[in-house]
Amino acid sequence: MRKIDKSQILSTVYKQWEENFETNNLPHDKYNSATNDYYNDVVMNLLYCQKGLCAYTEVQLCPQEFIEKENWLQGKYQFNNKVNNGQLEHFDESLKSKRNDSCGKKDWLWSNLFMVDSDTNNRKATKEVDYILKPDTEEYNEFELLDYDTESHLFGANLSLPADIRFRINYMINEVLGINFPNLVDKRRNTIVKAIEFGTDCFENEFPTAFEFYRKKEKKMPT
Repeated sequence: MRKIDKSQILSTVYKQWEENFETNNLPHDKYNSATNDYYNDVVMNLLYCQKGLCAYTEVQLCPQEFIEKENWLQGKYQFNNKVNNGQLEHFDESLKSKRNDSCGKKDWLWSNLFMVDSDTNNRKATKEVDYILKPDTEEYNEFELLDYDTESHLFGANLSLPADIRFRINYMINEVLGINFPNLVDKRRNTIVKAIEFGTDCFENEFPTAFEFYRKKEKKMPT
């Protein structure tokens, strides 16, 4: 799970709308993905920042062609048809209004939103999060916080960290973000093995953090 830079705002009309809530300390409009005017703008700008990948698992959600800058005009994304396989995810669900709330809380807060794989989002649901693995924070550094076992293809906490920090990280990896979910581990393993076998980087559209850990551990990898 690599660091994500969310400072690249292409959906500026949405961002001005969101900042009006925050500047004036107002509750957001209640979250409704089906009818909100800015839903597609949020989704596609996130995918632009995430390079088309799930923020947590790094599986591909959207082809590059749909997140080119040319697809935005005057601060709005130009295509309304769904071109991705993900879901809009609220990292900290406590900031999102509940169904019976009369108004929203921080439902459209840019800093709390990511695009993730649908199965991952469904498994995470409303679980409590630890901000230690929020990938867009200034202090997040995947190579200081994480380690990658190149035999099992499992992510885990960096063993050089104190035990209490490792516990927090491993809980987020395994119980909340689903980074080591069995089907995902199989796909990650197969992708990396094929890349090594065929000597090509064409598979590196997915799982860039796992690939980078391989390089740092001096495995034979395509260049």
